[in-house]
Amino acid sequence: MSLRRRCFRLIAALVIAPYIITPFYGIINPPSLAVTGDLMRGQRPVQHWQPLRNISPWMVRSVIVAEDSAYCRHRGVDTGALEQVFSRAIRRGEMSHGASTIAMQTAKNLFLWIYPDLIRKPLEVPLALWMDAVLGKKRLMEIYLNIAQTGPAMYGVSAASQRYFGLSATHLSPWHASRIAASLPNPSSRPANALGMGSARYAGTIMARSPQADMHCFFGRR
Repeated sequence: MSLRRRCFRLIAALVIAPYIITPFYGIINPPSLAVTGDLMRGQRPVQHWQPLRNISPWMVRSVIVAEDSAYCRHRGVDTGALEQVFSRAIRRGEMSHGASTIAMQTAKNLFLWIYPDLIRKPLEVPLALWMDAVLGKKRLMEIYLNIAQTGPAMYGVSAASQRYFGLSATHLSPWHASRIAASLPNPSSRPANALGMGSARYAGTIMARSPQADMHCFFGRR
């Protein structure tokens, strides 16, 4: 077998594997590439996996407001926002940030973390659609809240709530939840218990908007 054919098969396997593995994550708590990377570098990542029922609904509301306000309305990809990102990328010649839904971020953290943006984004889109369809909104949110980086070598909102506030994830108030959500874009340099002035204002905005977060895919419309 030629080297070219071997490389093609390896690439094909890497692309296809997440689609085969994803259905198992409906019942198995998955590892993330970021956690695996920390272990390979000799670090000791902190992660306390919790089922969604043990995580405060305010945490769910806060991440929807902060990360994906249309979470309950799209099927894993916010197509309108994504079109704007790709349009800017074509004009500028580089991939800009934004439009990453919770499904896309989960796909990245589980499978695509090592890829550069220009390669990763096109892979994220179909995989996010697949994960949303196969896992459903509740399980997808549960996985995200347990694998999202919330500090240096720290993953999941349960680890963050214990480290920063001395609380279980069940007892996070709107104030605590909004501060964790506000730290997510850069949790390594923006700890939830020591937000800068701008991030603290952002947390206040998240807290104010959380009661109106669209949660119908979790609890049904009011």
